[in-house]
Amino acid sequence: MTNKNWQFWLASACFSLLVAGVPSQAQRVLKPIAPQFTPDPQVYSGTTEGNAPMQSLVGDAKIAATCQGLASSNPSHVLNITKAMSSLSLRVTAPSPITILVRGKDGILCRSGLNPEIIGAWSEGKYEIWIGSVSGDRLNYRLSLSEGRQSP
Repeated sequence: MTNKNWQFWLASACFSLLVAGVPSQAQRVLKPIAPQFTPDPQVYSGTTEGNAPMQSLVGDAKIAATCQGLASSNPSHVLNITKAMSSLSLRVTAPSPITILVRGKDGILCRSGLNPEIIGAWSEGKYEIWIGSVSGDRLNYRLSLSEGRQSP
């Protein structure tokens, strides 16, 4: 290999590693939370993407029946809960029906519809969150986390 070819190969390899090592917006890690987190609510925004049927991400036929739409095969967000929470609400708002799927050590939860919400007690741990579009269209959305039920 000539010196010029070697430099090109090395630059290409480094660029590939750099790009592969940077998480895309589709894998946004959220701020870790614990009881009495601030601000409450915490609000994040994103855009649905991907063409994986959300039912295929679930693996449980009963839950899959309520999980509609398309999303990326990778989680849209990752949430770390550093101390168990007796009440936590995850709500997604968008201009059209949307789906939120959460997978963690407590199992899998999925809600579809206009501004779906998942609320309940959450154990300490890592949770993967997928946000998908029921229609398959790209949608801008807001994901809000709160310790209480959120108003519509």
